[in-house]
Amino acid sequence: MLTIQIERRALYALGILLLLAVPLGLGVLVGGMANRSRQGTVNQPVEPGGQPTVPPLQALDQALGRAGVGPAAVPTPNPTILAVPRINVDEAARLIDDADTVFVDARDADAYKLGHIRGAVLIQEHELPSRMAGLRKDALYIIYCECWAEEIAAREAVVLMDNGFVRVKALQGGWRAWLDAGYPTELGPGQ
Repeated sequence: MLTIQIERRALYALGILLLLAVPLGLGVLVGGMANRSRQGTVNQPVEPGGQPTVPPLQALDQALGRAGVGPAAVPTPNPTILAVPRINVDEAARLIDDADTVFVDARDADAYKLGHIRGAVLIQEHELPSRMAGLRKDALYIIYCECWAEEIAAREAVVLMDNGFVRVKALQGGWRAWLDAGYPTELGPGQ
């Protein structure tokens, strides 16, 4: 398991390097790294006093050839998603047999079939609006995904909260944190 995680991280790092190297060209990437300490960003123009003439995010957007130049072109975390309450795996594990707690797996059906939190129901983001009518508003919903920052789980939580569900939390660390902690899982078909 550890080997797979290390290999996955190495492939991810290589992918990031390739994404940067292709649009910028290796010379620009290496040159940009050399200029970074002096200028702050890749090949960013500098005024005589040493101040950048172009804000750093705009310079990066221009170097990458993005159509929308400026801070709007660089994704920023959605404050609504960041505000969703989180629950850690230890607290969540204590609630696994609680009749008023529902674990919601926000991953895809194939991932769910390969393993999920014991008793969790599969509700993908696109299915949530049509499945909400069958959910109890008084239950505690603990939603998890496989995102590094619980993004999909938090988006589902926002939808539920916007529709009157008040006891909704995203599982900190998601599926990976649950697995790493060794808490109960099961295999099975999607629901």
